[in-house]
Formats: sequence, C-alpha cells, structure tokens
Amino acid sequence: MVVVNLFGALYELQNTRFDHLSVRTPMEKHSVHGPRHSSQRRLFKYFIAIVLASGAFTSVLTLIWNEGYHVHVPQNAERILGRCRSLDKLPGPPSSFYSRSESDRFVPGTPATLIKNATLWTGRANGHEVVIGSLLLDKGIIKEIGVIEQSVIEAYDNLVEIDVGGAWVTPG
Repeated sequence: MVVVNLFGALYELQNTRFDHLSVRTPMEKHSVHGPRHSSQRRLFKYFIAIVLASGAFTSVLTLIWNEGYHVHVPQNAERILGRCRSLDKLPGPPSSFYSRSESDRFVPGTPATLIKNATLWTGRANGHEVVIGSLLLDKGIIKEIGVIEQSVIEAYDNLVEIDVGGAWVTPG
C-alpha cells in the first residue's frame, strides 16, 4: 500500500513543470545552453524513485523478517546480570566483615590456635609492617596479634599452642 502511494506521488511529481519556480537572470534566458534537458530531469526523477522504492522495500523486508525473530534468554541470565551489577560495587570486604564471629571457611570442631614466637608480616603500611610476637586464631578469625596478655590466652579451652621459633607468618 505504501509503495503504490509512493509511485503515484512520484508520477505526479514527474509530470509537474517547475519552470515557473526558477528565477533566471536576463543573461541566463539567452544562454547558449538553454534550459535543462527534459531527459536529464526525467533521469533524475527515476533515480529518486528507485532510491525511495528500495528504501521502502528494505523496510518491508525488515518488518517481515523481525516477525519471526525471537530473543533467546539464557537459563542463567539472572546470575549473569547479577555479576554485571556487581561491577558497580567498590572492591573490599562486605560491611559485615569486621563484625562476624566466624570465617565462612571455618570447619566446625577446629580448636582455637596460638602461634607463638613468630615474625608476622601484616601487609599494613604498604607491606612494610612486621610484628614480632604471637597470633591468636579462633573460628578462622584473627583475634589478637603481637604481645597477647595471659588472661586472653587462659580464656580459651582446648587451645592449641605452636611455637614457630621466629619463622615468618604471612597473610593468606
């Protein structure tokens, strides 16, 4: 329907004379070349008609092709979108990290552990902080570091004590 109306409008345009709309100087009226040849005008009109018809044809084909097109949503789309949303989060531990009572990797039944006489590399101060002392671990979380008071050590039942004799202990 659109293509038929388009050709009708182009047919009317082809048969319309536009000589009265052009403004010519007196020199142009008497020019050797004269007015533009009607065959050039006709050729131009055919060119415009072909361009418009091809655009309309392409639009119709696109509409027909898109009717049968269905979007495939992967089964794990929600997980993928969740990972995309996590890119906006700042790196680092969650807000509840420092208030937790046990590590998510803690194995129940593991006793509290005291590592004594260690050279502890903490990673603080751009990796330059080294502490000579002890390290107290309970439920997979570091509870104390450095010089640990005896009253803190005595508060733990079944405490495993390991003397490392000055060996390096590092995070991870």
